[in-house]
Amino acid sequence: MPRRGILSLNRTVQNVKFARKVAFFSGGVVLGTVLVVWMFGERTDIQCTYFPNDRVLYDLRLKTWVWPDGSVPTDTAWTWAVRNRSTVDWDATTVATRTETTEDSANVYVLRLEYQGRPTEVVVEGRKHRAVVLRWK
Repeated sequence: MPRRGILSLNRTVQNVKFARKVAFFSGGVVLGTVLVVWMFGERTDIQCTYFPNDRVLYDLRLKTWVWPDGSVPTDTAWTWAVRNRSTVDWDATTVATRTETTEDSANVYVLRLEYQGRPTEVVVEGRKHRAVVLRWK
């Protein structure tokens, strides 16, 4: 009989140790979350996605857009949608690899978007400091 009492006491001690470990872990997670939100909470320039489509759109958003013949579209919601919500058609896109990259080389991206029920295609040449729109429809 005394052995059962010792075994149940050991289990109780083990449960308390485990509960204490969980409490310390949870406290650390909460403290770490509060610290990260305090340090980075108001920043809007932090990107958390590294998919190729999002990286291309982010890179193009940072550049100055040059439209053909100076004909900038008047619909700013459409231009915002093209810069933020398009998908890159990788089959029609020409991207230079690192070994092929020269000073004058530029990647040509085909951006597709359905805006207000109409399909839209914008072909953009991504240069070093600007994005040149080759054609759009």
